[in-house]
Amino acid sequence: MEIKMYLRMLQRGWWLVVLCTLTALAGSLTLSYMSEPVYVATARFVVSPDAALSHESDIINSINTLDKRSIATTYSAVLNSDTIYTQSIVDLKLDPIELDGYVRSAVVLPESNVLELYVEGTDPQLTMLLSNSIGKQAISYIDGLNQGYNIRVLDPAQIPVDPIRPQPARDASLSVVFGLVLGISLAIIREQLISPLEAFLKRNTIDQNSGVFTRQAFDQKMDEVLTRSPLMGFHTLGLVHLEGLVEYIDVIPKPLEQQVLHQVTKILNNELRGNDMVGRWDGATFSILLPGTPAKAAVITLGRVQTMLSGPIVVGGAEIIQLDPRIGLAERFENEPSSVLRRNAEQALKQAIVGNLNLVSYKPDLINIENKGLV
Repeated sequence: MEIKMYLRMLQRGWWLVVLCTLTALAGSLTLSYMSEPVYVATARFVVSPDAALSHESDIINSINTLDKRSIATTYSAVLNSDTIYTQSIVDLKLDPIELDGYVRSAVVLPESNVLELYVEGTDPQLTMLLSNSIGKQAISYIDGLNQGYNIRVLDPAQIPVDPIRPQPARDASLSVVFGLVLGISLAIIREQLISPLEAFLKRNTIDQNSGVFTRQAFDQKMDEVLTRSPLMGFHTLGLVHLEGLVEYIDVIPKPLEQQVLHQVTKILNNELRGNDMVGRWDGATFSILLPGTPAKAAVITLGRVQTMLSGPIVVGGAEIIQLDPRIGLAERFENEPSSVLRRNAEQALKQAIVGNLNLVSYKPDLINIENKGLV
């Protein structure tokens, strides 16, 4: 269930995932092709006891000291020294300004007495020359210490062929992954933020007991329909009052009330067209707007509704309720406002209830009563 829920979120927010992925990819490719390539040259050095040691005990002590890694760490610090770096620049007769942005680093390889020196910069040949020169100056300095240990070049630096950055293919792949993760995250967050708002809006537009529009939402949508048809549009408003439900509406348990109202909604939806609009007028009354339908045609449609609602409604598996529907309807004349249409429909419904009639159709200047059972 959780997976299906997240899949629905991603389905609704797919455009966010695509947008973030394409943006990240485009940004990565643009940055890659606009950035200056950076190369790294690597030189390796090995530390060992001085071959000039003559006594066996001196050799053993040197090896034991070397095992403690203090010598290798010290020599690594020498390779990282600013003094050695400055001497290398002088040795190569370089301008320090040319080396602005160049980075050097020396480390001791794990479980060994091998040192690795990295020089990073934009000129591949210069990184090689500088790496080897630093090694040369460090070896010269360490040999002058006469500590009983030697440091020698194991692998001299070579001219690097491929830059370490940017690498368009690698960077593009990473950016696609980043874009997907970001897009998916934003899509889920967006759905989580929107869902409470949608739920709030739905609570204010849909009657939770019957599943049709609330009175406020129905009035608003009817006003919109009538506004779009300022001239005589043959719009008819019908009010369906369930007289038999009045005595039950506040007595039966809420689940049973919802069951009855949903059965009424189902009947209405089955008998009406797709563009007809249904709302909850009040506790036991439903409202129906039939756009583009004159009163004569609406009488036929609402007559079918009256017939279907006159049958018994079974709730709770045993309880039978006779809804005893009463219907009042009014057609919109000329460009009269919605308030007049509501008033006319309410007047027709009142006549139907008072006169115990099935259906009453409002006419200007008089009420035309049509008792479906007698016509």
